[in-house]
Amino acid sequence: MRERLLCDDCEQKLSVWEGYAHSVFVQPQKPLEMSQQGTLLQVSRLDYSKLKLFELSILWRAGVSTLPFFEKCQLGPHAEVLRRHLDASDPGHPDRYGALMFGLKVGERPEVLQVITEPRPVRSYGIKAYNLTFGGFLWVFHVSRSDPPLILRQGFLLADGSRLVSIRNALEMQNLQAFAQKLERLGRAPQPR
Repeated sequence: MRERLLCDDCEQKLSVWEGYAHSVFVQPQKPLEMSQQGTLLQVSRLDYSKLKLFELSILWRAGVSTLPFFEKCQLGPHAEVLRRHLDASDPGHPDRYGALMFGLKVGERPEVLQVITEPRPVRSYGIKAYNLTFGGFLWVFHVSRSDPPLILRQGFLLADGSRLVSIRNALEMQNLQAFAQKLERLGRAPQPR
């Protein structure tokens, strides 16, 4: 999907944050500190500013896009707030526009589910949020002026560069279950190597 949203200078600014996210999630450039307890993965040594700006840029682009794929992502006045943060390269406070991350597996396979699904509005602990699935993760972006409850804040990217990632089986997640099962039936789910 392509849509011209940005001038070349702004595109270059966002590409720095995209490059950082790629160096963390796709082709790690430096080792991160990770520890796992059950299905929770604690990741440390992340660059808060670059990763938070990447997250904000994803949410903002989904909200201002005119493509039908993104039509359910309606940010209202939050779009301008996000635009100003991005323009100033200001990641803002960790509690504002925080995102939860869920690493998506299919059954017991070690690979992650590589799909992109359209943004969908949801309520997360009473706060308006949008689910976006891409890059092997379900991202739950919270969009509110009110303070999120502690349980949410603990899962957001923190200013010290740490975050929790919940590893989930897509076959057990109600919103992805039917989609993952369809991929399984079509033989398009990740295959063991």
